[in-house]
Amino acid sequence: SPYTPLSGENNLMRVHNLADRDRNKAGFELMLSPTDKLSLGIDVEYLNDDYSDMYLGLQQARGVTANVNLAYTFNERLSATAYYNHEQLESEQAGSGWTVVPADGEPWLASDSNLTKTLGFGLNWVAIPKKLDVGADLVFADYTGKIQYVGATNLPNLSATLTGVGVHGVYRLKDNLSMRLGYRYERYEAADWAKYGAVNAVSTLLSLGAAPVNEETHLVTVSLRYVFK
Repeated sequence: SPYTPLSGENNLMRVHNLADRDRNKAGFELMLSPTDKLSLGIDVEYLNDDYSDMYLGLQQARGVTANVNLAYTFNERLSATAYYNHEQLESEQAGSGWTVVPADGEPWLASDSNLTKTLGFGLNWVAIPKKLDVGADLVFADYTGKIQYVGATNLPNLSATLTGVGVHGVYRLKDNLSMRLGYRYERYEAADWAKYGAVNAVSTLLSLGAAPVNEETHLVTVSLRYVFK
């Protein structure tokens, strides 16, 4: 490689993402239909990753993902759906600094944990049979994360939230031609100590110009669908 390591840099830091990984994974899926109108789905997955051959980089990771899905049909024209997703991931990693820790010295150790919870709802209504379908959906996602360095003061938590609302309508102009109109609104907010600096008592950290995220998005869509016969 034409790359020349800097003085005190540990070359292993450049290839930690290419490490050999042993993954063990287990899970199950359950589908239920208590009534003709109601259906329920549940699936859970657990994984455990081991990077036993790595001196630096990821050492171990484990995670759990669970999903619950509900669907209910009120009648031939109205139906609703709901879902919940729970995703948790924890990992440990080791690194080596360029100047703070000599390349042949002991690595620094860190662990992180992340939790994302997502809740969503959907509604579909046949307003005019064979002519107009209307739908709406709502989603809310909440993320929290924490990074801890062995032997160091704990850093502030990371957090982010996403709220989204959407409505749409599909109007059939002909048997093989339909038009879809949609509108969606999303609001995303994030708290990151690497971007807020002094707000979270990490005023000495350089953010490289990155700004805190707090934004709103409005999206309007118009589309035509043609079915060839």
